[in-house]
Amino acid sequence: MTSNHHVHWAEYGTLNLESGRLSIDLRHIPLDVTAVLHAGARSGMPHVEWWMQKWETN
Repeated sequence: MTSNHHVHWAEYGTLNLESGRLSIDLRHIPLDVTAVLHAGARSGMPHVEWWMQKWETN
């Protein structure tokens, strides 16, 4: 089973096109796992219990 144990960050990128020039800004930011789990629990997402088991909680 794949898990998200030890994942405490999020990564994303933004693309910008300005004057015909394309750039990308990559970000690596802290992730509040507890907040993610609470949001998932409230979301109505199918199989949320299964998804939540993949996260480590303290």
